[in-house]
This record gives sequence, structure tokens and C-alpha cells, in this order.
Amino acid sequence: MADHRTISSCNNFCVSPTPVEVVETRVSPVDGAWLEVAVAVVFRHSRGGVIEFLASRRHLGAVQGGLWEFPGGKIERGESAVDAALRELAEEVGLTAKAVIAPPTPLIVVTHVEDSHCPERAVRLHAFLVEVNADAVARPIGAAEVGWMSSAQLRELAWPRANAAINAALFDWLARVSCEITTNGDHGRSCNAAH
Repeated sequence: MADHRTISSCNNFCVSPTPVEVVETRVSPVDGAWLEVAVAVVFRHSRGGVIEFLASRRHLGAVQGGLWEFPGGKIERGESAVDAALRELAEEVGLTAKAVIAPPTPLIVVTHVEDSHCPERAVRLHAFLVEVNADAVARPIGAAEVGWMSSAQLRELAWPRANAAINAALFDWLARVSCEITTNGDHGRSCNAAH
């Protein structure tokens, strides 16, 4: 049964609060402990005004190797989920705080239990929308490869099952938000919630 909560927050991309949905696929993991993971759903506006998302592909020898994901990783003891998302962003793809335009915005929290006996079978994913500069360059430091992609391209990739709810929340957010890029001396942007 899903537990739905709303957290009011907003970044440069929108003017109304972004709802955060908490989706639970099972009440608790078998051993009682969740692996707490922070995920950075990174996006940028290309010079042409197109919204692009950063995806990274796991090394073939890794758990769920070859699948695509958003940068992220384990939240360390005493670390907040948002700090972990930003740290992982730097460690995995080389995007530091200098590239980030505004504080990350909560997107969704997902708990997921895998049927298999892999180390990542019981995870709680704290996903954040993170907008970066249009010229941000990502490098595959902790991944086999990285790439900036359109939302249509994201739909074509193979993802871990735990990412399904994150991707659904992202596409729902995109459907609710429309953004018009205005060109001025500062390359400013005017954004409005979709009706």
C-alpha cells in the first residue's frame, strides 16, 4: 500500500511546490534494515532550451551491471540525504556544487525490496531534482558511461526495478511543469506550472 505525503519545495525550474510521494513496495525488508540511498536526478537546459537529464550506466561487473541509473549512492552515518546526493554527484560524475544552480528539490522517496538475494535488495531511495548549468560536463568516474538525454531517451533505457517509481515521478513532474526559456542579458528563465 502506498503512503502519499507532500513536501513543499521548489527550485529555479518551477514556481509552485513539487509534491514528494513516498512509495513503499513492502512495509519492511526481511532483515529489518534498509540500505539508505540518495539519488540525484540531474537536469539542465541545453543552449537550445531543451531539458536534458544525466544518466549513468553501471559497470558490467557491478550489482545489476549494465543498467542505467541516476547518480547516487549510500547515505553515510550522520549525513543528510541531500548532502549525500550532492557528494555522490561529485564522486560519480564529477559535478561539484559549482555546477548546481539551486538547492536540490525532493522528488520522491521509494522503498524497494528485490526478490533476489543481491546486496541492494532492500533499499530506500531519496531522489532529488538537481538543476545544473547548461555547460555542465559530466565524467564517468564511478560509472561505465554517462550521457545527457531527453526524457524520450530515458524511456528507452534499461533501469533497475527500484528506479521505476523515480522515473514515473520524474515524468509526472515533467507533465505538470511547463517552462519557457527567455533570452536576456543573463540568459534568464521564466517558468510556470502547467495547467
